[in-house]
Amino acid sequence: MERVTLKDGTTVSQVALKTTTMQLETIIAIPGLLFELVEKCRDESYELKGSWLTRLQDASLVRSDGRVHDDVRATVLNSVEGEWSNMQIVDPFRKEEI
Repeated sequence: MERVTLKDGTTVSQVALKTTTMQLETIIAIPGLLFELVEKCRDESYELKGSWLTRLQDASLVRSDGRVHDDVRATVLNSVEGEWSNMQIVDPFRKEEI
């Protein structure tokens, strides 16, 4: 399985990157869902509740045990910028210019 390096130096499988990115583009349209996923990726102890958990599990972004796979976490954290309603999906490879 081919692995790729993201902007923070993390390596993920190319398949996980593609599938996670496709799902991110879908869930961004559901108010609050991307925020919940990012919070869970930032803090494993963050508790997803009710329909948030179910929707993210249905999208294969969260495991049945409520945990996030390492490749999904890395992809999300490198692909999403901003907070709450200002979140946007960005290139997970591009480093910010100083």
